[in-house]
This record gives sequence, structure tokens and C-alpha cells, in this order.
Amino acid sequence: MAWRVSFFWTQQGDRLGGWSENYWSNLASYDAVVASARILRLALDNCKGVQTYCPRFRVTNTSVFRSGQTTIIAGAAAQTPGSASGDPSPNASDYQGTKVLMRMFFIKNGQRLSTTQWFGGQNDSAIVSGGFYVQGSIGAQGTLFALLGNPNAGWCVNSLVAPTTGGPIASIDPVTGTVTLPAGGTAPAPIAGRLPRIRIQGVRGLLYANRVWNCILPGVATNPISFVLQGWNPTQQQQVPMGQSNNPRFTNQAYALFPIQSVGFIRSSNHRIGRPPGQFGGKPKRRATA
Repeated sequence: MAWRVSFFWTQQGDRLGGWSENYWSNLASYDAVVASARILRLALDNCKGVQTYCPRFRVTNTSVFRSGQTTIIAGAAAQTPGSASGDPSPNASDYQGTKVLMRMFFIKNGQRLSTTQWFGGQNDSAIVSGGFYVQGSIGAQGTLFALLGNPNAGWCVNSLVAPTTGGPIASIDPVTGTVTLPAGGTAPAPIAGRLPRIRIQGVRGLLYANRVWNCILPGVATNPISFVLQGWNPTQQQQVPMGQSNNPRFTNQAYALFPIQSVGFIRSSNHRIGRPPGQFGGKPKRRATA
């Protein structure tokens, strides 16, 4: 199974509102994911400033893509200044833009790879000028690292497996969303536990088709190959034939979950030394000079 867990964070008196942080789980059952997410929520909370708290998180079964069912779990009480947490200075302010960049290592195709993720709500006192995180991998941070790297906890990296394979498209029915491939075309690649997922590009006339879809393959092989785009809604697109299309193609979007092997912090950024690139509107603008 593939589950996405979204933690929704907020801060007391924060005019910027809340934000979310997403993690992936490969545990078999919904109940197991919820139980593991409650533990992770506490570990994340203990690494943040005392004014930051998570009132709820959402568990989504992504195996069925757009029609996936989501459940929001509440029950986290707001921390108050002076409460137990990983914050070395409980009464100091913290900000949504005070973030730590975390690196997560995983094994894919026999190679050790990594991906990065920001998470915010850190305490300003934990970060010094230049973006260094001074607490180090001890205490609350060590607990978080051990939890994310524990295979029994189920936390994973969601990584693209086959983004390049695919082929041309002959036609798309604007009413049913049935895709027909040219003679000799190859059907979308299957994904274990999920419907095949593809990205369609280059379609004119049916611009609604140019996005990522799950595919429903027929029970009996067809010649030429055809399949249906799950969730196709004829009222959301123009009823125009695909004859004007230039080079319509699809590429397989086969994602898989790879267990996290280890975790570490790379660098930090806070509201005093500049926000991380791409966060809250992108890079800070500089005044033009003559």
C-alpha cells in the first residue's frame, strides 16, 4: 500500500496561518499507518518551537489516485510556553519561516540516493547566522532520525521509477475518456498494488487530457490497445475531437515507495537570515541597482 500522511501545523498568534508537511508510509493497514503517524507527529513536534503544534493530520490512500479516500485525525493539544519539548528556550518565539532542511537516504536499484525536505516552526534560538543548526543530532532530533529510519515504522521516500517509457497516442474519446494507441503501441506499465499511472502531453483540442491519470485497462486485450482514464469528466473539457493534436504522447509515471535508511540535517534558515529558496513566494527579491 502507499499512504500519504499530511501533518497540518499552526502557531499561536501566527498571522501567516498554518502549513503542511507530507510523509509516505508503506504499512499494510490503515490502522497501522494512523498509529505510526501519531508517534511521528510527537517526534516532529518535539523538534519544533514550543508555539508550534499539530492539531490534525490526514491519511490518504494514494493507491487509487484522485478517487482516494482521505481521513483527518484530530486530537493534538496546543503546547504552551514552558511545556516539555525539544525547544531549548521554551519562551522564545518561533516562526513558520524558520526551517530545517532534512536529507533522507534510501536505496533504489542498488544505489544509495537521497532526497531533501524542509520542515518549519523551529525555534530561532536553535539557528545561528549562516543557517547552521546548533542543537545537532541529539535529543529530540536523534529520536526523529531513529524513527524515520526504523523499517518497522514504515516511513518511505516516494520516488519515480519509470518516467521515460511510454509512446504516442492515436485518439482520445472526449465523452468516455478512452485512449487508443497506434498499432504496435505498448500498454501503460503496471504498478504493484495500484492502477497504472501516466502523464499525457501534447494534446490539442482536448486540453483537459494533458495531466496525470490513472488508467483502467480492459480485462481482455484489445488490438489496437485501448484503456480508460480514471475520473474522466466530459463536462470539464471541450467537446472537440483530437484531430488538431500535434504530437500527443504518454509517459509512464510509475512511483514506488523506498524505505528511509537514515536521516540528517543539512542546513537551516530563519526569518532573520532569509527564508529558504522556494518557500512562501520564492527567493527574496533584491532592489535593483544602477
